[in-house]
Amino acid sequence: MTKYIITDPCYLLDDDTWQKCCDAAKLPSGNWSDDIFNAYVADALKMLSGSEAWASETGFGDWSNSIQGTGTILQNEFAADSGMVCVCELNDKVEASMHNKYPTGLGHCAAIIECTGPVKVEFNKDDSNWTVLYIRDSANNAFRSEEDDVENYFEDDDE
Repeated sequence: MTKYIITDPCYLLDDDTWQKCCDAAKLPSGNWSDDIFNAYVADALKMLSGSEAWASETGFGDWSNSIQGTGTILQNEFAADSGMVCVCELNDKVEASMHNKYPTGLGHCAAIIECTGPVKVEFNKDDSNWTVLYIRDSANNAFRSEEDDVENYFEDDDE
């Protein structure tokens, strides 16, 4: 079983790395690119954790949510201040980075789940004001950031 953390990536990345991600998302025109920012943040989390990582804007800004599902949930509440949400492996390097910034921990700002084998992560942004997170592991455990039809979300992928 592998633990994964669901939280705002700004809680995990050091300030210099976070600033580099922000700088990369500023286009020469002065506009901002969510796609570039998401990619840079995911890459920075991958470098930190040593494994696959996912990141997305939430569409909401300051954000509180919870994770539900059919697998093991060690902590279900998470939050964001930067308008981002991420999923990455919770290992010693990630914990050390997080505790460097927040010595007392993240409390209700980080959900933690346990998964078997590789995971599939998707961000549903059908509503531009809200992002729904879906996770499925190789043991077919399913998690969702809103309680709904979590078991059938990936159903089409299995065909």
